Amino acid sequence: MEQMSNVDPSSFTDVEIDRCSSFNSCRLDLLPQVSTLTVKQCLNLESLCIGERSLPALRHLTVRHCPNLVSFPKGGLAAPDLTSLVLEGCLYLKSLPENMHSLLPSLEDLQLRSLPEVDSFPEGGLPSKLHTLCVVDCIKLKVCGLQALPCLSCFRFTGNDVESFDEETLPSTLTTLKIKRLGNLKSLDHKGLHHLTSLRKLSIQGCPKLESISEQALPSSLEYLHVMTLESLDYMGLQHITSLRRLKIWNCPKLASLQGLPPSLECLQLWDQRGRDYKELQHLTSLRTLILKSPKLESLPEDMLPSSLENLEILNLEDLEYKGLRHLTSLRKLRISSSPKLESVPGEGLPSSLVSLQISDLRNLKSLNYTGLQHFTSLRKLLISHSPKLEFMPEEGLPSSLEYLKIIDCPLLATRYDFLVEECAVSKDEQNEEPTKHFSGHLARKT
Repeated sequence: MEQMSNVDPSSFTDVEIDRCSSFNSCRLDLLPQVSTLTVKQCLNLESLCIGERSLPALRHLTVRHCPNLVSFPKGGLAAPDLTSLVLEGCLYLKSLPENMHSLLPSLEDLQLRSLPEVDSFPEGGLPSKLHTLCVVDCIKLKVCGLQALPCLSCFRFTGNDVESFDEETLPSTLTTLKIKRLGNLKSLDHKGLHHLTSLRKLSIQGCPKLESISEQALPSSLEYLHVMTLESLDYMGLQHITSLRRLKIWNCPKLASLQGLPPSLECLQLWDQRGRDYKELQHLTSLRTLILKSPKLESLPEDMLPSSLENLEILNLEDLEYKGLRHLTSLRKLRISSSPKLESVPGEGLPSSLVSLQISDLRNLKSLNYTGLQHFTSLRKLLISHSPKLEFMPEEGLPSSLEYLKIIDCPLLATRYDFLVEECAVSKDEQNEEPTKHFSGHLARKT
C-alpha cells in the first residue's frame, strides 16, 4: 500500500486485496476509515501491522489462504468495534491475536479454519460478546474455556482429535451445535451434552468411531437432530426428547432399529437406511413430513405409515410397488422417484386428498391412466420428468382441478402431443428462475 503514491487509502471504507504476490506486510494504520477488509491468497504476506493507533472503523476482517502469515500486531489487534473475524488457511500462523477479550470487545462472530499450528485460544480467553464460533480443521487447537462465554449460542466444531465432551467443554447457552469429522469421538453419554439445556439444533456428521448416543446424552430441549455418515452408530436413545420436531438420519448402516422415536416428531428423513423395521413409524401420530430414500423396501403396507402424513417423498426405491397409501387421508403432497417397477401412475392406491403429485426418473412408466387419475378431485399440480418410455396421456384428459402442469425430458410424449392451451400464464420458478407455464386447457394428439 505504501507504493500507491497516487492514491490516498486513508478514506477507503471497503478494501479487498487478492493475489498480491509482492505484498508481505499489511499496514492497517494506513486504512483508518476501513470498515471491511478482506485479504486473500497473498502468498507472501507475513504480518499484519497496526502502529500505535487503534482501528475504530473496522467491523469485518477476513484473512484467507495466506499460508505465510505468522504474526499479528504485538500486544494484539485494537479494533473496538470489530464484530466479525475470519482466519482461514494460514498454515504457519501459531497464535491468535493477543488480548482478544479486551481489545476486541464487540466481536460476535469468530471463524477459525485450517490453522494447523494454532494450539490454544489467547491468554484471557475469547471476547465475552461472542455468539458464533466456528473451529474447522484446527487439529492442534484445544477447545476450552467456552463455558465462560455468556453469549455463545452457535458452535461448529470440525476436524479435531477430541475423544469426548464434558460439562466443562461447552457452555449451557448453546442453541446450535454442529460437530463433524471428530475421528476419535466414540460415544456421547450423560457427561456429554445433557447440560446444554438451551440446545435446539444438533448436527453430528462423519464421526466414524461414534457407536452410541445414550438416553442421558442429549438435552430434552432439542428440537432438530441430524445424524449423518456415522458408520459405527448402532444405538440412539431419543425417547425422552419430547420437544424433538425434526429428525434426519442419513447413512447410518448399523442403526437397525427405529424404536423409541418420540411421538412429537413432525418431520422425518431416512436416507440410505437398509434393513430397517419401519412399522415403528405408525406410532408417530404427529408426523407430517416423511422422506424415504434408498431403503430396501418392496411394499408400503397400510399399517406402516401414520395417517397424519401430509407430505411424502419416496426416492430411489428400486423394488417398491405402490400399494396401501389410500388410508393417508391427510396427504397433500407426494413425490415418487426412481421406481423401475412402476409402469403407470398408481392412482387407485393413492388418496384423493392429493394436491401436488411429482413423478420423476421412472424409466418404465408408459402411460398415465385416466382411471387412476380421475379421483384426484383436488389435484392442482402435476410434474412429470425424466421418464423416457412415457408415451400416452389420458384420452379423457387430466383432472379438471389441475392448475399447474410441467413435463420435462419425456421425449416420446413430446413427439405425440401438442399442448393446446386455452389460458396460459408464464411465471418464474422460485428455485431456478426459469420460465414455467401454468396450464388451464387440454392436450391434443398430433395429426
